[in-house]
Amino acid sequence: MKKKLIIALALLVLFSTYQPQELFFKNKLNIKEIKIENNFILKDKRIKEELAFLYDINLIFLQTFDIEKKLKKLDFIESFEIKKIYPNKLKITIYEKKPIAILQYKRKKFY
Repeated sequence: MKKKLIIALALLVLFSTYQPQELFFKNKLNIKEIKIENNFILKDKRIKEELAFLYDINLIFLQTFDIEKKLKKLDFIESFEIKKIYPNKLKITIYEKKPIAILQYKRKKFY
């Protein structure tokens, strides 16, 4: 009876004071590169500026809802696909809306 009580107290103390160190997840799976594909109208630079907050976020704990909010702000994006490439890459395939007309004024294009 005393052995069971001692073991139970030891387990209680062990499990209530344990703090995982997340050493594996902390640095190895952080996003280092974002690859954007299938965009013709929008420039890579503009999309990467919108997604700059993603760098150094862990791939496992990544919320796609945050990416969706940022990409929906851009005008010509109809839909997109997100693919995690382990250990540290994120691949985003963008499907753009087709423009009705292109207006060129002083070497600038307006869609």
